[in-house]
Amino acid sequence: MFDAKEYRRRYYASHKEAAYKAYREWIAVHPEKRREYDQRYSRTCTLSHPEKNREKNRRWRLAHPEANRERLRQWDKLHPESARLRGPRRRAHLASVVATLTHSDWLELCWQHQMACVYCGVFGPLTIDHIIPISKGGPHIKENIVPACRSCNSRKGNKPEAQFKRANPKGKERKVN
Repeated sequence: MFDAKEYRRRYYASHKEAAYKAYREWIAVHPEKRREYDQRYSRTCTLSHPEKNREKNRRWRLAHPEANRERLRQWDKLHPESARLRGPRRRAHLASVVATLTHSDWLELCWQHQMACVYCGVFGPLTIDHIIPISKGGPHIKENIVPACRSCNSRKGNKPEAQFKRANPKGKERKVN
C-alpha cells in the first residue's frame, strides 16, 4: 500500500537542499500565508501547552536579558498607557496585596472622571493614585484607584486620601456623574 507521508519523508531526506530552497521561494512569494500559519500554529501550541510555553519563554528571557529589555522598551513605546500600569502592579505584588486592576478598568476610571485629576480638575496626563496607598496595605483594585495629575499624586505621596484633602483644602472638588 502507498503511504504518502512516508514517501514525502523519504523524498525530503534525500533532497533536503532542493526542498529547503523551494520552501524559501514559496515563503518569499506567499508571506501572508506563512504569517497566518505561524499565528495559527503559535496560538494552538500556546493554548494546548501553556506551562511548556511559559517555561520556554522564561528560559529565553534568562538567556537573552538584553534582547528582552529591548523588546520591553519597544512595547512600552507602542503601549504607554499599559506600560504605566506595570509599576503599581509590581509594587502591589511586592507588597503582597491584591492586584486585579486591568488596562480597561483604568480607562473606565479615567472616563468616569472626564479624563481629569480628581483633586485639582486639571486635564492632561493622568497617573494612578491609590486612595489607600499600597505601602499602607491598600489593594491595587479598581475601587481603590482614582486618576490624579502627576503634581497632585506627588504631593499626596503615601497619605490616605482623606488626610491629603484635609492638608490641601484648596483643591477643586469635582463632581463625577
